Formats: sequence, C-alpha cells, structure tokens
Amino acid sequence: MAMNNNMALAAVVAVMIGTVAGFGAISFLPKPAKDLQLAAAPVAASAAPEGSDLATPAPTTAMVAAPSPLSPLHDAAARGDLDALQTLLAAKPDLMAIDRDGNTALMIAVQAGHVTATRLLLAAGANPASPNARGATPLIAAAGQGFGAIVRQLLTAGAGVNAKLPDGTTALTAAARGCFDATATSLLKSGALVETQDSAGKSPLMHAAARCELQFVKDLVAAGAQIEAIDREGRSPLWHAADAGRLDTSVALLERGAAIDHADANGETPLMRVSFHGHVALTGALLAKGADVTLANNNGNTALALAARNDEPAVARALIARGAKINARNRFGYSPLMIAASQGNKSVASALIESGADRSMRSSRRERARDLATAAGHYDLAAEL
Repeated sequence: MAMNNNMALAAVVAVMIGTVAGFGAISFLPKPAKDLQLAAAPVAASAAPEGSDLATPAPTTAMVAAPSPLSPLHDAAARGDLDALQTLLAAKPDLMAIDRDGNTALMIAVQAGHVTATRLLLAAGANPASPNARGATPLIAAAGQGFGAIVRQLLTAGAGVNAKLPDGTTALTAAARGCFDATATSLLKSGALVETQDSAGKSPLMHAAARCELQFVKDLVAAGAQIEAIDREGRSPLWHAADAGRLDTSVALLERGAAIDHADANGETPLMRVSFHGHVALTGALLAKGADVTLANNNGNTALALAARNDEPAVARALIARGAKINARNRFGYSPLMIAASQGNKSVASALIESGADRSMRSSRRERARDLATAAGHYDLAAEL
C-alpha cells in the first residue's frame, strides 16, 4: 500500500512539476521554423552560397528540384547543361511552362544553383518573379540557399524583393534563417523590408538573433530592424538570443537598449530561459546587466526554480548570490528545493541546502522535499533531506 501511495504521489508530481501543466513553456525549446519545401530531390549544384561561382556540394534536398519528364528545358536547367539549354532556347520555347511542382525552368536552374543557366534563361526572357505551386519565387529559393550571385542576377532582372511565401517568408527571412549575411545585404540594398514577419510573427532579426553570427545581427539593426519587436508568442530578439544561448548577441542587444526583463506570453524572461538551459556565462551577463531574479512565469516559477528543475547548480548559486528568493513557491506550492528533490537533482539540491533552503516546507499537497524525492524513487537524495 505504501508503494502504491508513493507511485500515485510521483504521478501527481510529474503532472504538477515536470510537465506542461507545471512548467508551461519551459519544458522544451520551440521547434525551429520548417525548411522551405520547394521541390523533390537533390541534383548537382554549380553555385556556392554567398555568391561564389565555384562548384560546391549539392544544396539541401528541401531546396532543389528533380528533373521532370515534362520538359527537355527543365531537364537541361536541372543539369546545368549549357549546350542543351542554348539549343532549346534558340527554338523560343515557352519559358512559363511548369513541371509537376509548378516550377519553371528558371526556378529549376535557381534551385540547383546554376549561375550561368540562370543568366541564359533570364536573358531569354524568363520571368524572375514567377512562383511555383508552393508560392516560392526564384529569389526566395536562391536567398534561402545563400546563392548570392543568383540573387543579384534576379534582383537586376526585376525580381520582387518583398514577395512572400504563404507563410509570410520573404527572401530576407529565408536568408536570415540560413545566416547568409552577404545575401541579406544585397536584398536590403534592393529595398527588402527589414521588419517583415512570417506566420509565427518572427522578423529576420529574431531568426538571426537565435542562429547567426553577431555581425549579421548588427547589419539588420543598422538597417532599421526593431529591437523591441515581438512575435506571436510575445518573444523579442533578445528573448530568442538568450533562449539559444547566444552570449555576444544578447549582450549587443542589451547595449542597444533591449528590455532585459521582457516576458513572453508564458511570463518567461530571458533570464528564466538561460537559467533553464544552464547557460552559466549568459546568466552571469544578464545578472550583471540587472536582470530581475525575483520575477516568476505564469506558473509561478522563478529563474531559480527552473535551474532547480534542470539541475544547474552553478546557475542556481549565481541567482542566489544576486538575491533570488530561495524558498519562493510556484502556484502549486513547490519551492526550488522541492522541485529539485522531485527530479532527483542532487547537485542543485545540495547547493540550495547550503544556501539555507528550508527542508521542512510543505507544498499545497502537504509534501516535503523528502516526500517528493521518495515518491520519485530518489532514495539517496531523500536520505539527505
């Protein structure tokens, strides 16, 4: 009977502490944006990202096209067969003909990274703005792979720099997702809107803050990207940078005036994210800049509670040194020590006890830290509590 009671208690704790009900958005990182799904299978490429005309390995399978049996022109474009392409173009073919995915021959050449084939098709009158069945234009496809030379060709030919996929992705967004800084620079010089948002409400700066080198972020800010913009989840560029553990980007955004304690729709601040993920150096940087250690998310969990959840003793000590409330309860009545005990996180539990955590506290369900450790089968830790 005692064992059954312990199992039942462990199940309750799992629901109230370790799952979405207990911790809200902190359980898992947001899924990254899906790659652009433009065509079927890979073919050999002849353009390197960011403008080089040297041959490189094939681009990502999500961005290239399979030769289609519908048109010899498409096949020549896919292979980058310049002799065949010139012969076919001399016969004045229909350049708006599409394959089964809605791709013109120009789109096929662009997706495969064939610089010269792209130039020949454009010179013959191919429409640089014609989208495929998924709404992707040649410019978005080229920008998403960092094919800088092709991007410049398309822009010169009049491609719409701010055309969008159905999910709101523009060529600049695609370049930001791939961290193609030189491509983004070409797009910005041609009038790309820096504050465009995709279907998740993310701007190019938000994508770059989470993924790219600092210089890319600086270039977007210099072009007018808004540091305080938020996405549909209420997350700022700083929030995304902190969540991804980008120390240099986070510091740079703070130096440019980013709000350090801005919380998302779940009430989570940048400090909470870095504490949960155990980014020690970034935690220290945020604390040095004045991040508030007493704030709690929508479930009442502070940064210290999140560090306790993921067994991050170094982060916990840093937070405590800055005044974190060591016995603060979340909305279920659990303190950081109780949370650590329920997860069997011995290292952070020891750090909390050393700092004066109250072992006798009881949750709203009357459990002590020791009870929670025992219920979860962490008997060694329970013996120390």
